[in-house]
Amino acid sequence: MTNSDNASPMLPAAGDVVVAWPQEPQQLFLILHGAAQTPAHWQALAQDLAQHFPQGLVVALSTPAVLLQGEVDLPAELPAATNALRALVQNWQTHTGLGFERTALIATGMAASTALHAVAAHADVAARLFAVGGKLAQPLPIAADTTLHWLHGASDASMREEQAHTTAQQLRALDVDFTLDVLPGSCTVCTADLQQRVLHLLQNHVPQRLWREAMKAAGQDVAAAPDQPLH
Repeated sequence: MTNSDNASPMLPAAGDVVVAWPQEPQQLFLILHGAAQTPAHWQALAQDLAQHFPQGLVVALSTPAVLLQGEVDLPAELPAATNALRALVQNWQTHTGLGFERTALIATGMAASTALHAVAAHADVAARLFAVGGKLAQPLPIAADTTLHWLHGASDASMREEQAHTTAQQLRALDVDFTLDVLPGSCTVCTADLQQRVLHLLQNHVPQRLWREAMKAAGQDVAAAPDQPLH
């Protein structure tokens, strides 16, 4: 694919690690690392995704610095960070021909905080967001077409476990399609528990909108999918 001077930058960008790019990809997996990390920190997860989803285009991105400035402690930086994240993901979607509905974004640390705010501000970032260790300043509604998988490490300082569960209840009240997992140890690194949970959710979680469509087609009035366990 060629780019004119006014078009989006060529992809992959310098530092991005392309783990799998099949001839005719059907899914797009983008992984954003957190501060003080590189794509190599999450390459094991990327390789797992490529193995289990052979039609997936899997890239561990070199997270732009602007996306690591969107932490909730820096609200003035947040709009620029969320807009930059959306633009980055959409560049990949345009470049590959894989749209929003085929995109899973895995963001970690400060990039996860930015991603959480991005999917609240924009309805067309990714069909699935795995926010690993991210936090929201306050619960926000998220577009019905986005499923949020929120993962925390029990030993991580980014958010206390009790606070995560409280926020989860508030998200449920906002009718957000989400799961919450509090995993052993830390989610600041790519652990086996984290990898297994991400794969399980990708393979087994039915998005709420699809559940509702199926129940409507069956003539049943179901307001929401069955409660997902909060681990």
